[in-house]
Amino acid sequence: MPWSRQELELLESIAGTMPTSEIAKLLNKTPSAVSQCASRQQISLNYYGFGREIIIDESTVDEIKRLLSLGYISSREIARRTNVKESYVAGIKAERFRCGKKKTPKRNVSHKHLIGSLNTVFC
Repeated sequence: MPWSRQELELLESIAGTMPTSEIAKLLNKTPSAVSQCASRQQISLNYYGFGREIIIDESTVDEIKRLLSLGYISSREIARRTNVKESYVAGIKAERFRCGKKKTPKRNVSHKHLIGSLNTVFC
């Protein structure tokens, strides 16, 4: 069954804010269908578990940035030297972490109006 405009708008607005399985339940679709549609629409479903606060000492963040700026040390080696997870080093490299705390994307989208309009589609 083709996706309605409301379903596509909802998918785009909540992508990355919750796991694919939860999005699928909201849309009354399978997780596979949600993944395929998101892929076709070039919508990222990456979900980093918002709400978890990851705290890294600011001096450690500065040291990681210094080592990254050298350009020849791998993320794995930097993680080993600074005693943090390699994913944290990758996050700092991608600027997902700032001032020792994980950045959360700013999404001030109210999904209630979209979900309400979807109820008319499914009823």
